[in-house]
Amino acid sequence: MINFLRKIRMKLVLNGRMKKYVLYAIGEVVLIVFGILIALYLNNWNIQRNNDSKEYKIQVQLNEDYLNNLKQLEQKMKMRSDLTQAALDVLSMIDDSNSLNPDSLMPKLNQIIVDPTFDPIDNELMYTGDIRLIRNDSLKRMLSRWTSDVKQVQQVELEWQKIRTEIYIPFLIKWGHARNLSNEAWKDSDTPIHILDSETNDLNARLILGQSNFSTDTNDDLFVRELEGIMSMAINANHVANLQSISLRKRILKIIELIEKEIDKNT
Repeated sequence: MINFLRKIRMKLVLNGRMKKYVLYAIGEVVLIVFGILIALYLNNWNIQRNNDSKEYKIQVQLNEDYLNNLKQLEQKMKMRSDLTQAALDVLSMIDDSNSLNPDSLMPKLNQIIVDPTFDPIDNELMYTGDIRLIRNDSLKRMLSRWTSDVKQVQQVELEWQKIRTEIYIPFLIKWGHARNLSNEAWKDSDTPIHILDSETNDLNARLILGQSNFSTDTNDDLFVRELEGIMSMAINANHVANLQSISLRKRILKIIELIEKEIDKNT
């Protein structure tokens, strides 16, 4: 094609038809530019089509991930609510009669020993650079802030983790309730809530510890004072964590809403 055009151009020059040559040359330039523009358009169209496909796959995966995050967060919030209520019940036992019955106390202490830590599925968009494929600016901003939003909840959770590990568990061991409490966790037919697969009914996974042969006075003044303080800290730490979680839950719901709208546009 190029050789053919060159021959026409040379023929026009040799025949002295400069005006026609100039017009021809202009037309050739226009044709080349037009061809380049078409090639660029097709290339950009193909790139955009690939990006649209990648964005859709990312949206579907994000939707699944954040639905799972929402489910896990709500489970942790319920665990904290149950923990807080159990601690309030213990305080009520102390306030009402200042007489703690071990049979009613152990189930409450068992509810309080859990560690409801939120560990969400983290999106890798920021690390891979695929965040650029998300065209919805509101969604992109919320995804960019996700890690810092989660850290705010986790920082509050650390307060209870520290109290639980450094104060509550040593307290139970010190006063001889550790074995009874562990036995309480396993004696019922239901698997403890903090087990990964809480619906398992595998009898081989169960333990039989039995009650301790050592008696402990749950009405000892020092025991009651220490218990009261720990219950108060448990209530405060987990209530604050749930307040933070309420805000995070709203963000997750908004992210899911934005994702599902984008998915609907592409289906």
